[in-house]
Amino acid sequence: MLIPEYALRELSTINPDDFLDWAWESENELLRNDFNYDIKTRIKKEDIIKIARSNVNLVREFISFQEKRLSFPYDLVLDKYGFYRWYEQTKNFKEDHPFILEPINNADDLPRFVDSLVKIFEIFIVDNAGYKLLWNEKPNKKPKIESASQLLFLGIVKHYCYANNVDISREVDIGRGPVDFKFSTGYQQRVLLEVKRASNSKFFDGLEKQLTQYLKSEGIKHGVYLVIMQNDDELDKADKIIKLAEKISKENDASIKAYVIDARDNKPSASKL
Repeated sequence: MLIPEYALRELSTINPDDFLDWAWESENELLRNDFNYDIKTRIKKEDIIKIARSNVNLVREFISFQEKRLSFPYDLVLDKYGFYRWYEQTKNFKEDHPFILEPINNADDLPRFVDSLVKIFEIFIVDNAGYKLLWNEKPNKKPKIESASQLLFLGIVKHYCYANNVDISREVDIGRGPVDFKFSTGYQQRVLLEVKRASNSKFFDGLEKQLTQYLKSEGIKHGVYLVIMQNDDELDKADKIIKLAEKISKENDASIKAYVIDARDNKPSASKL
């Protein structure tokens, strides 16, 4: 379906983040007194939902406010959330980097294949300026949302999966919720992979509880926890998550690997090293 650019909008218009921004500006006293929230950054998504459910009139006012605002098309050039630009960039990378991966012949080969995909993704991010697609443009230079990393990863690896007859599925619901990626070449050869930004508030839970539980639920022994690091203060987290993955692997008789991709925007260029 061909749709004019001016008709494209970010979904959804009514969402928790915008509701919080509006409530913090217009109902700051209510949030401070009734809910004891003194700092906006401390409010979690479940807190926003709690506020909305207990203040239906507040939600109605927010909806009315949104309806009166001017509506602007999604900017495909800036691509604030990484919905669009990843496709062409990753397609060009694949054409310029025709990596030949070892064929998959037995049950031990798929985990090795997925490890190779992660390394190719790292080459794209670190050595081919792919990290720029995970950052918004100045002056508000901020990391893009986590799904931008997931789409970028998918764009890189799906071509190699297709060429090697590996099925890759995104956001597969396996009973405990959706896992980011599932690789398979049959029932016996399966690998689960989660992508997390190191700044995620549930960063360690994503490995300890989420990915580990997914593996148990599906009877899968191989998992990958792919970490996107975008700030200097996340270096310590990166070191801890690798050690934690080794510990959880031993405790659960599984093979869970943590990989850290350095997507910082303030790294010195190669010419200055």
